[in-house]
Amino acid sequence: ARVGLGRRLRPGGVARAVPARGAVGSALLLVAGLLFTGMLPTGGTAAASTIGVAQSFGAQNAAGSATLSASPSAATTTGDLLVAVIRDRNITAQALVTGVSDTNAADHWARAAGVTHGSDADGEIWYVAGAASLATSQAVTVTVGGTSASTSAIVVTVLDVTGASATPLDVTATNSGNTPPASTGTTATTTQAGEIAIGGLGWDHNVTPSAQTPGY
Repeated sequence: ARVGLGRRLRPGGVARAVPARGAVGSALLLVAGLLFTGMLPTGGTAAASTIGVAQSFGAQNAAGSATLSASPSAATTTGDLLVAVIRDRNITAQALVTGVSDTNAADHWARAAGVTHGSDADGEIWYVAGAASLATSQAVTVTVGGTSASTSAIVVTVLDVTGASATPLDVTATNSGNTPPASTGTTATTTQAGEIAIGGLGWDHNVTPSAQTPGY
Protein backbone atom coordinates (compact mmCIF):
# COMPACT_ATOMS: atom_id res chain seq x y z
CA ALA A 1 0.00 0.00 0.00
CA ARG A 2 1.14 3.59 -0.34
CA VAL A 3 0.33 6.73 1.55
CA GLY A 4 0.66 10.35 0.46
CA LEU A 5 0.66 13.92 1.73
CA GLY A 6 0.79 17.26 -0.04
CA ARG A 7 1.46 20.92 0.82
CA ARG A 8 2.13 24.20 -1.00
CA LEU A 9 4.15 27.27 -0.09
CA ARG A 10 3.36 30.74 -1.36
CA PRO A 11 5.23 32.16 -4.32
CA GLY A 12 8.58 33.72 -4.71
CA GLY A 13 10.62 31.01 -6.36
CA VAL A 14 11.06 27.96 -8.47
CA ALA A 15 9.66 24.70 -7.16
CA ARG A 16 12.32 22.43 -5.75
CA ALA A 17 12.21 18.69 -5.28
CA VAL A 18 12.46 17.35 -1.76
CA PRO A 19 14.20 13.99 -1.54
CA ALA A 20 12.73 12.01 1.33
CA ARG A 21 14.16 8.93 2.95
CA GLY A 22 12.02 5.85 3.26
CA ALA A 23 11.73 3.26 5.99
CA VAL A 24 12.39 -0.28 4.81
CA GLY A 25 9.75 -2.89 5.47
CA SER A 26 7.17 -4.74 3.41
CA ALA A 27 5.06 -2.97 0.78
CA LEU A 28 4.24 0.58 1.71
CA LEU A 29 4.70 3.90 -0.07
CA LEU A 30 4.39 7.21 1.75
CA VAL A 31 4.28 10.46 -0.21
CA ALA A 32 4.05 14.01 1.10
CA GLY A 33 4.10 17.48 -0.39
CA LEU A 34 3.68 21.09 0.68
CA LEU A 35 3.29 24.41 -1.09
CA PHE A 36 4.68 27.47 0.68
CA THR A 37 4.47 31.14 -0.26
CA GLY A 38 7.29 33.61 -0.58
CA MET A 39 7.51 37.23 0.47
CA LEU A 40 5.88 39.85 -1.75
CA PRO A 41 7.55 43.21 -2.50
CA THR A 42 5.70 46.45 -1.75
CA GLY A 43 4.01 46.45 -5.13
CA GLY A 44 2.41 43.07 -4.44
CA THR A 45 4.06 41.14 -7.28
CA ALA A 46 5.92 37.97 -6.38
CA ALA A 47 9.65 38.03 -7.02
CA ALA A 48 10.60 34.78 -8.78
CA SER A 49 14.03 34.61 -7.17
CA THR A 50 12.89 35.28 -3.59
CA ILE A 51 12.14 31.81 -2.31
CA GLY A 52 14.45 28.82 -2.53
CA VAL A 53 16.20 26.03 -0.67
CA ALA A 54 19.53 27.03 0.86
CA GLN A 55 20.44 23.55 2.10
CA SER A 56 19.02 20.27 3.31
CA PHE A 57 20.23 17.97 6.05
CA GLY A 58 18.96 14.82 7.67
CA ALA A 59 19.52 11.71 9.71
CA GLN A 60 18.31 8.16 10.29
CA ASN A 61 18.66 6.07 13.40
CA ALA A 62 20.85 2.98 13.27
CA ALA A 63 18.91 1.38 16.14
CA GLY A 64 15.37 1.82 17.42
CA SER A 65 14.71 4.98 19.42
CA ALA A 66 11.98 7.47 20.31
CA THR A 67 13.97 10.52 19.18
CA LEU A 68 16.23 11.46 16.29
CA SER A 69 18.27 14.63 15.77
CA ALA A 70 19.82 16.17 12.65
CA SER A 71 22.27 19.09 12.43
CA PRO A 72 22.89 21.45 9.50
CA SER A 73 26.19 21.33 7.62
CA ALA A 74 26.24 25.14 7.64
CA ALA A 75 24.51 27.56 9.97
CA THR A 76 20.98 28.48 8.90
CA THR A 77 20.02 32.14 8.55
CA THR A 78 17.81 33.89 11.08
CA GLY A 79 14.29 34.19 9.69
CA ASP A 80 14.46 31.16 7.39
CA LEU A 81 11.65 28.62 7.11
CA LEU A 82 12.67 25.14 8.31
CA VAL A 83 10.66 22.17 7.04
CA ALA A 84 11.08 18.63 8.40
CA VAL A 85 9.93 15.66 6.30
CA ILE A 86 9.64 12.66 8.64
CA ARG A 87 9.00 8.93 8.32
CA ASP A 88 8.84 6.45 11.16
CA ARG A 89 7.89 2.79 11.45
CA ASN A 90 7.28 0.50 14.40
CA ILE A 91 6.07 -3.05 13.82
CA THR A 92 5.14 -3.57 17.49
CA ALA A 93 2.85 -0.57 18.00
CA GLN A 94 2.28 2.54 15.91
CA ALA A 95 4.54 5.41 16.96
CA LEU A 96 3.17 8.75 15.77
CA VAL A 97 5.27 11.91 15.71
CA THR A 98 4.43 13.81 18.90
CA GLY A 99 6.65 16.81 18.35
CA VAL A 100 9.52 18.50 16.54
CA SER A 101 11.83 21.01 18.19
CA ASP A 102 15.23 22.56 17.75
CA THR A 103 17.89 23.93 20.05
CA ASN A 104 16.34 27.41 19.99
CA ALA A 105 13.52 27.45 22.54
CA ALA A 106 11.79 30.36 20.76
CA ASP A 107 11.10 28.22 17.67
CA HIS A 108 7.65 26.63 17.76
CA TRP A 109 7.20 23.87 15.18
CA ALA A 110 3.77 23.07 13.72
CA ARG A 111 2.46 19.97 11.97
CA ALA A 112 1.64 20.70 8.33
CA ALA A 113 0.53 17.26 7.12
CA GLY A 114 0.50 13.65 8.17
CA VAL A 115 -0.55 10.24 6.93
CA THR A 116 -0.47 6.78 8.45
CA HIS A 117 -0.55 3.30 6.96
CA GLY A 118 -1.97 0.39 8.85
CA SER A 119 -0.72 0.14 12.40
CA ASP A 120 3.02 0.54 11.85
CA ALA A 121 3.97 3.47 9.58
CA ASP A 122 3.66 7.25 9.89
CA GLY A 123 4.71 10.04 7.52
CA GLU A 124 4.56 13.70 8.54
CA ILE A 125 5.73 17.18 7.55
CA TRP A 126 6.40 19.82 10.20
CA TYR A 127 7.66 23.40 9.85
CA VAL A 128 8.69 26.54 11.71
CA ALA A 129 8.56 29.96 10.03
CA GLY A 130 10.95 32.77 10.94
CA ALA A 131 13.28 30.39 12.75
CA ALA A 132 16.27 31.50 14.77
CA SER A 133 19.69 30.71 13.29
CA LEU A 134 20.72 27.10 13.83
CA ALA A 135 24.46 26.50 14.21
CA THR A 136 26.20 23.32 13.06
CA SER A 137 26.51 22.30 16.72
CA GLN A 138 22.73 22.58 17.16
CA ALA A 139 19.99 20.27 15.90
CA VAL A 140 16.40 19.64 14.92
CA THR A 141 14.91 16.81 17.00
CA VAL A 142 11.96 14.56 16.15
CA THR A 143 10.10 12.74 18.92
CA VAL A 144 7.65 9.85 18.48
CA GLY A 145 5.28 8.39 21.04
CA GLY A 146 3.43 5.17 21.75
CA THR A 147 3.87 2.12 23.94
CA SER A 148 6.92 0.93 21.98
CA ALA A 149 8.33 4.30 20.87
CA SER A 150 11.87 3.40 21.92
CA THR A 151 12.07 0.71 19.20
CA SER A 152 10.99 2.96 16.31
CA ALA A 153 12.85 3.37 13.01
CA ILE A 154 12.95 7.10 12.19
CA VAL A 155 14.27 9.13 9.26
CA VAL A 156 14.11 12.91 8.78
CA THR A 157 15.12 15.39 6.09
CA VAL A 158 15.14 19.10 7.01
CA LEU A 159 14.98 21.81 4.35
CA ASP A 160 16.29 25.31 5.03
CA VAL A 161 14.04 27.55 2.90
CA THR A 162 14.92 31.20 2.30
CA GLY A 163 12.53 34.00 1.32
CA ALA A 164 9.32 32.48 2.71
CA SER A 165 6.55 34.68 4.07
CA ALA A 166 5.79 34.97 7.79
CA THR A 167 2.75 32.69 7.33
CA PRO A 168 4.05 30.48 4.53
CA LEU A 169 1.83 27.40 4.41
CA ASP A 170 -0.73 27.72 1.62
CA VAL A 171 -2.49 24.53 0.50
CA THR A 172 -1.99 20.81 1.05
CA ALA A 173 -3.01 17.41 -0.29
CA THR A 174 -2.73 13.89 1.08
CA ASN A 175 -3.46 10.52 -0.45
CA SER A 176 -2.99 6.80 0.07
CA GLY A 177 -3.34 3.63 -1.94
CA ASN A 178 -1.70 0.39 -2.97
CA THR A 179 -1.08 0.77 -6.71
CA PRO A 180 1.41 3.01 -8.55
CA PRO A 181 1.94 5.78 -9.31
CA ALA A 182 2.25 7.36 -5.88
CA SER A 183 0.50 10.72 -5.92
CA THR A 184 -0.61 13.29 -3.36
CA GLY A 185 -3.70 14.13 -5.40
CA THR A 186 -4.83 17.64 -6.34
CA THR A 187 -4.56 20.55 -3.92
CA ALA A 188 -6.93 23.49 -3.69
CA THR A 189 -6.10 26.51 -5.86
CA THR A 190 -2.99 28.31 -4.66
CA THR A 191 -3.20 31.93 -3.59
CA GLN A 192 -0.17 33.03 -5.63
CA ALA A 193 1.85 31.97 -8.64
CA GLY A 194 5.39 30.63 -8.34
CA GLU A 195 4.95 28.80 -5.04
CA ILE A 196 7.54 26.28 -3.90
CA ALA A 197 6.39 22.69 -3.51
CA ILE A 198 7.93 20.44 -0.86
CA GLY A 199 7.18 16.75 -1.02
CA GLY A 200 8.26 13.51 0.59
CA LEU A 201 8.14 9.87 -0.44
CA GLY A 202 8.76 6.82 1.74
CA TRP A 203 8.24 3.09 1.53
CA ASP A 204 8.89 -0.11 3.45
CA HIS A 205 9.76 -2.36 0.53
CA ASN A 206 12.62 -2.52 -1.98
CA VAL A 207 11.40 -0.14 -4.65
CA THR A 208 13.06 2.18 -7.18
CA PRO A 209 11.26 5.51 -7.77
CA SER A 210 10.89 6.42 -11.45
CA ALA A 211 8.86 8.56 -13.86
CA GLN A 212 8.60 11.50 -11.46
CA THR A 213 6.56 14.53 -12.52
CA PRO A 214 8.75 16.74 -14.80
CA GLY A 215 10.71 19.26 -12.76
CA TYR A 216 11.18 16.98 -9.75
